Amino acid sequence: MKDELQTTTIKTALAFPEGTPIQRMTGKLTHIFPRKEGEGDFGPYTSQSGVIEDDGNKILFTIWNRPAIPEDYKGRTLIFRCGGGKKPTMTLKSDFKDNTKRTLNVTKSCLVLTEEEEMDDVPMHHE
Repeated sequence: MKDELQTTTIKTALAFPEGTPIQRMTGKLTHIFPRKEGEGDFGPYTSQSGVIEDDGNKILFTIWNRPAIPEDYKGRTLIFRCGGGKKPTMTLKSDFKDNTKRTLNVTKSCLVLTEEEEMDDVPMHHE
């Protein structure tokens, strides 16, 4: 499956406009924030943000309604992979204060994998 998806580098993604769908992105996890839980207009949700880096370029990501990424994953390469279908599961979002900054917005239908898990084609499970 991974060979069928186009990999977008962080440098390329940072130049894309808001709303651009991303099929696959990889990066070394350099920072992970604690997972948050809340209640919204559509019911309960969870979110967790972090930063990945490749070739000196960094991007903030937010995963929604997914298992938490553990703190000890810092330093490991993560792969964000969309599930296909009609609706994109990963898109770039603009920072409301600075339209030039981008965040990778990852929905629950996206896979978040380590390199080892992607080789085995298995999603990570932490809950």
